[in-house]
Amino acid sequence: MVRARTIGVALVAVAVAAGVGVGTLLWSTTRPGDPMAIEPVTNPSATQAELVTASERRIFFGHQSVGKNVLSGVPEVYDAAQLPVPTIVDVGDGFVVPGEPDQPVLAHASIGKNGDPLGKLADFDARMRAGLASQVDVAVMKFCYLDITGETDVEALFEQYRRTLADLERDYPEVTFLHVTTPLKTEPIDLKWRLKEMLGRPNDNAAREGYNALMRAEYGDDVLLDLAAIEATTPDGSLTVVSHDGQQHLALAPENASDSGHLNAAASVVAADRFLAMVGRNNPAA
Repeated sequence: MVRARTIGVALVAVAVAAGVGVGTLLWSTTRPGDPMAIEPVTNPSATQAELVTASERRIFFGHQSVGKNVLSGVPEVYDAAQLPVPTIVDVGDGFVVPGEPDQPVLAHASIGKNGDPLGKLADFDARMRAGLASQVDVAVMKFCYLDITGETDVEALFEQYRRTLADLERDYPEVTFLHVTTPLKTEPIDLKWRLKEMLGRPNDNAAREGYNALMRAEYGDDVLLDLAAIEATTPDGSLTVVSHDGQQHLALAPENASDSGHLNAAASVVAADRFLAMVGRNNPAA
């Protein structure tokens, strides 16, 4: 109890020294004067026709845990539409999709390791080139929130992603490659958060926003699932926006979260619906 009180007094002392009132420490960080530079992609809900089309595709989705959240919502989306649920298979560490080669399937795998985005990108590229590209007509990968932090060179990472996917599109023109923004974490505005702000510590969600802005500028509405925006959009339609260093970024809305970085069941269904809509409205590459 004494230790907790001492830390609290120290935080207040830092706030006062920095010219920040104690009340300000407890407020939302969104300041009216900050420019709203975020332009999220609007991913519409899936139509019946898009769900049918998506269920007729052979898809590979490379991901980690938030990707599992998205996949967990797929059956409920199809059940609500009174349509058969697509076959979902995990290819594990390999590059062979189980089952008949011409049957529709939503294949997926955990690619690389969290915290190593270049390794994930290399794994996805290697799997495509080792045989997956010849077995699917749609392919997509996503990074995890753990892959991008305040220490990440987001421009260099994005350029490597852009170049790798462009090379895959060139080498496998029969595959439609789709894209996903990097997911976020919740960002409670508490004393610890404010202290980091005053000390000028890097903000992880701000770095993710920087990467996602590059993704939005490069790919646009038709082929980009703006998972970050989906996560930040509350059930009433408002965006969860936080300010850092005079700029705004998105954060995972607590209403959508099962913990600080993953989606709850309801938000998983929304994300799955938007994912399937994107797949369903993109015709396989000619």
